[in-house]
Amino acid sequence: MTLNQEKPRTAQDNTILARYRRAEALEHESVDGAMVSDALIRPNWIGDSDQFWYTRSTHDKGTEYRLVNAKTANNTVAFDHKRLATALADATGETVSESALPISNLDFCDAAVSFNAFDTRWQFDGELKTVKSLVTYPDHWLVSPDGTNAAFVKDYNLWLRDLNTGEERALTHDGQPHYAYAVQTEGRDLVGDFIGPEPLVKPEALWSPDSSQLFTVQMDERRVRDLPSMLYVPQDGTLAPQVKERKYALPGDKEVVQYRVLVIDVTTGIETEADYPPIADSFVWLGPFSGNRAWWSGDSNQAYFIDMTRGQKTARVIGFDTASGKCHCLFEESSSTYVELGLDFEHPSMLMPLPETSELLWFSERSGWGHLYLYDLTTGELKNPVTSGNFLVRGVLHYDSQNRALLIQIAGRESGKNPYYRELAKVNIDSGEMTLVVASDHDYSLCHFTKQNAGVSPNGHFAVVTRSRVDEAPVTELYDRSGRHLLTVETADVSGLPSGWQWPEPFTAKADDGETDVYGVLFRPSHFDSDKQYPVLDLGVTIPFYSLLPTGAFLDGGVDPIGNIVYMTCSALAELGFMVTVIDGRGTPYRSKAFHDFGYNDFMQSGGMVDHVASIKQLAERYPSMDLESVGIVSTDAPGNGAVFGLLNYPDFYKVGVAFSMWDPRLVKQGEVYHGIIDETARQQPIWDDAVQNMQGKLLLVSGFLDQFFHISMTFQLVDALGKANKDVDLLMQPNGGHGWRVKHAHRRVWDYLVRHLQGVEPPKEFELITAGERMMPEMMSEVVAGR
Repeated sequence: MTLNQEKPRTAQDNTILARYRRAEALEHESVDGAMVSDALIRPNWIGDSDQFWYTRSTHDKGTEYRLVNAKTANNTVAFDHKRLATALADATGETVSESALPISNLDFCDAAVSFNAFDTRWQFDGELKTVKSLVTYPDHWLVSPDGTNAAFVKDYNLWLRDLNTGEERALTHDGQPHYAYAVQTEGRDLVGDFIGPEPLVKPEALWSPDSSQLFTVQMDERRVRDLPSMLYVPQDGTLAPQVKERKYALPGDKEVVQYRVLVIDVTTGIETEADYPPIADSFVWLGPFSGNRAWWSGDSNQAYFIDMTRGQKTARVIGFDTASGKCHCLFEESSSTYVELGLDFEHPSMLMPLPETSELLWFSERSGWGHLYLYDLTTGELKNPVTSGNFLVRGVLHYDSQNRALLIQIAGRESGKNPYYRELAKVNIDSGEMTLVVASDHDYSLCHFTKQNAGVSPNGHFAVVTRSRVDEAPVTELYDRSGRHLLTVETADVSGLPSGWQWPEPFTAKADDGETDVYGVLFRPSHFDSDKQYPVLDLGVTIPFYSLLPTGAFLDGGVDPIGNIVYMTCSALAELGFMVTVIDGRGTPYRSKAFHDFGYNDFMQSGGMVDHVASIKQLAERYPSMDLESVGIVSTDAPGNGAVFGLLNYPDFYKVGVAFSMWDPRLVKQGEVYHGIIDETARQQPIWDDAVQNMQGKLLLVSGFLDQFFHISMTFQLVDALGKANKDVDLLMQPNGGHGWRVKHAHRRVWDYLVRHLQGVEPPKEFELITAGERMMPEMMSEVVAGR
C-alpha cells in the first residue's frame, strides 16, 4: 500500500459512519422538521376575538394555514390555498406553490385575509386584489398607547417620532458612550457587539397610560472596568490582532453599572429625575423595563421601580411621584442567599401590577416555595397571600379584573408526580381559592411571545396548550377557562422518525442525601440491544441559573423550559452509541428554595454534581446495559462546569469530559448572585487549586475568544491551575468563536473525542458535520466568523 493509498474501510468503520449520519439527522430535526411536524403550534389570535390562525406542516402537503373559532370549537382551512396560489401567480408572473405560499404578515378580517407577498400588500376573499400596505413599525420602536408617537434610541439619546407627520426630535441631549439613555447592560448581541449609537432593540423605557410621559433610565458605566477580548484572526482583510473592548463589572467590583431613574414629558421635554440614588446593577440579566421591574400607576401620576441590592440580597419596591420626583420605599424583602423575583436569572420578574386598583402581585420564595402575594401600592401593606403550599407558581398568564381571578401555571403540587410538569389553574387573588383547569401526568406548555401570538386568548376565555412528555408525541389542545376540553388542534406527526427510534425515558432517583427526589431523562440509541453494554454520557450543564431537564418532546426553541432545547441534541449523542442521561440535581431552579440554594457559596457543589453520580449509579442497578466503567460527561452549551466538576470531584467515576466556555463565579455577574461574591476579598479566593490535584481522566476544553457571556479568561484560569498541578488537558480554542458549540469544527471534534476515548473507536475521518446551529442562525454564524 503506497503512502497516499487509502486504507480499506472495515465493517466497523461503516457502522461508525452510519451512526454519525443518523446522529446528524437527529441534530437537525429541531431546525428542518424533516422527522416530526406540528409538535409545537403557535396560535395567532385575531385582534380581541376568539379566533386564531396557525400553520400546519405536513410531510406531503407542505404548509397549510388553519383558522380556529374557539367559541364553536371549529378548525377549518383558513382559505383556498390553490385558488390563492393561482391568483397570486397570475397577478405577479411569479411561480407560486400552494404548499409553500410566499406570504407573511397575515391579517384576517371577516371572510378576507390580507398579507404581504412580492413587496406588495394583497387581500384575498376568493378574489385577489391589492390593498394599501399594512402600517408596520421597526421592532426597536416603542409605540405609545394612543398610537401617535414612537420612542427609539439614537446617538445615545432617546428620540421621538411623530407617527402622523414623520417628524423626529431628540427628547434628551446629553447622552454619550457609556452614559446613554434607555439602554441596559445586556443590550449587546450574542457575539458581544457594543451598544452603539443606534441599538436595534426597544428602548429601556415605558409609556405612561395616557401617552404623555416616558419612564426611562440613563445607564452610567463610565467608571466600570473594561473587559477586553482579542480578535486574533480578523476577517476584514487585516492581519494584526484587534482588541474588542466592552464595559463589564466583575463580582465584588466597587464600580458597577448604575441607572439614573427619570420621567420625560414628551410634549415639553421636561425631565423629572427620581429623588433617589442611582440604582446599582444588581447583576440581574435584563434591564429595569425589559425585566419587568418598573411600571406606571393607572392615572399616570405615579411610577414604581425595584431597587435590588448587590448580590440580590434585598429587593425594595419604590414609589416615584412623577410630578415632584419624591420617592419612598413601599416595602422590601431580603434573603440570606438571594431574592429571586421570577423563575430564574434569565427570565423577567414574575410581577403583575394591577393599576386599576393600585395593587401589585408579588412573587416571593419567603415560604420556601415560589408563590404570589397581593400588596396594596398605596400603603405598601401586604393584603394576603394569593397562593400557598408545597408547590410553586411557574407562570402568570392572564388576569380577569372583573372576577379578580388569575390564570397561572403551577408545578410540584401533586406528590409522586414529576414536579417539573406544569399545570394550569385559576385562583382568586383575594380568597386564594384555586381550581385546576388542566392537569394530568404531562407537562402543559404555552407559547407566550406577544398578545396575539400567545397560548391564552386576549380576553382570557381560552387557552391553547401543548400536552407532552419526553416519551410521547405532543398534542396541542384547546380549553376554555373552566377546564373544558374543546378541541384537539393538532397531534404531532412523528411518522418521519427513523427506524428503531427509542423514546427517551423519564426517571426518578434519590439525591446523594438519600432523601430528596431528583429527576432525569435517559436516552438510548436506535440500535440499542439490552444484552449489550454501552458507555454512559451525562449532560454536564450543572448551573444554578437555569434547568436543562427536558419535560416534552420535540419542543425545541418555542416554549419554556429551556431544557427542551437539548432533547434532540441528547438523542443525537445517544445515536453515536451512548446511553445519555440528563439530570437536574440540587442547586438548580424550578423546585423549592432549599433545593435551589444547594451549593450556594460552594462553587464545586454548584448544580448538584454529587446527585448526578448518585442517580447514575441507581439507574445502572436497573439497567445493566449502562457500563459504569466508561462514564463521560459533556456540556452541549456554555457554561460547561459540570464536566470539570465531574472529573475533579469524582475522578474514579467520570473518565472523559468535554466542557464549553467555563464559568468562574469570580469573573461573571452570576457569581455575585449565586455564590455571594460581593467584595474584593471574596473574589480573590482560589477555587481550582485544591480540586485540580484530583484530575485523572481525559478533558477537552472548548472556548471561543469572542464569547462575551463567559469570557475566555475563565477557561484560562482553569487551564493555568491544571498546568501548575502538572495535569494534562486538551484544548480547542476558536479564534472567532462565540458562545457554545455553534461552529461545525468544534461540534465534530466533540463527537470524535467522546467516541475515541469512551468507546475506544476511531471516528470517521471523512465526516464533516453541518450543525443545527449553522442551519438555524446563518446570519449570526457569519457575524461570528467576521468577528463582529
